[in-house]
Amino acid sequence: MKTYNNLYNEIIALPNLYKAYSEAKAGKKDKTFREFTKNSHNNLWRLHKELASQKYTPSPYTIFYVNDYKERKIMAPHFRDHIVHHALHNYLEQIYDPTFIHDSFACRKGKGTHKGFARLKRFVNMHKQNDYFMKCDISKYFYSIDQHTLMAVFKRKIKDQKLLWLIEKIIHSHHEETMPAHVHNSCFDEQKKGLPIGNLTSQLFANIYLNELDHFAKHKLKIKHYARYVDDFVILSENKECLQNTWKKIHEFLEKKLFLKLETRKTQINKIAFGIDFIGYVAFQKYIRVRTRNYKRFAIRLKKRIHLYNTERLSFEKLNA
Repeated sequence: MKTYNNLYNEIIALPNLYKAYSEAKAGKKDKTFREFTKNSHNNLWRLHKELASQKYTPSPYTIFYVNDYKERKIMAPHFRDHIVHHALHNYLEQIYDPTFIHDSFACRKGKGTHKGFARLKRFVNMHKQNDYFMKCDISKYFYSIDQHTLMAVFKRKIKDQKLLWLIEKIIHSHHEETMPAHVHNSCFDEQKKGLPIGNLTSQLFANIYLNELDHFAKHKLKIKHYARYVDDFVILSENKECLQNTWKKIHEFLEKKLFLKLETRKTQINKIAFGIDFIGYVAFQKYIRVRTRNYKRFAIRLKKRIHLYNTERLSFEKLNA
């Protein structure tokens, strides 16, 4: 395994911080952004000095909730922390993305929902109608990631102690209160769980964490048709019993190695003929259907936009955008 050392000074160097600042400010309007940009050069210099002396400490998060089809807790970082996340992400992505399997599709350049679903559809077309699929979901994934185990994963490849210090600072900047989805890590007295939904780094860290599962599935279990998007994954097989045995092995691996739980009520093992619901669409051999929930959501949004247009609160150009 290739390891990495002496990266920290490059990551915190002013050119990389300025690049990160330019990336981080896109679309930002909040108070912490406005305060930082009033004196951006001095603030970037101060941030660089804090990182160089290892006196940097993440600021408290701004917490709010969004409701779509379920409630999610969003934790927005302070703008200066957002810069640090971009600076770190620029390097870690280059290190870890090449280690990801081809069929991991979330938050990666050149991947995404459409590529992920197209890949699944290709798998479906390679099977018969009476073959089987298994769809699984990890319970409260972002809220349940074991921080101790995640750090252990980083330490296998990253040997730069200062860089590990910064990664740990970000990971330990928040931990969740105990919830039923948590699996106890008996190696540590203090249980530290969760990554904040809202951090740029959380998306990458979550992929790095479940990369352990991906390699277990592909190389240890020798699963041929496997696709994952964040914490949802699908496996196709000719044999139902084989999928049931695979579920047991994955369940055991997740609980014992990654301290995660499968959401058993969401686990599906069924014939491919019934369709596979994945990343917003349902795949059948002869056609594709939009997920019912997504269609209803689109219809509600369209109705609201038409209402705004009819009451002259939305221009035709924006309605048609």
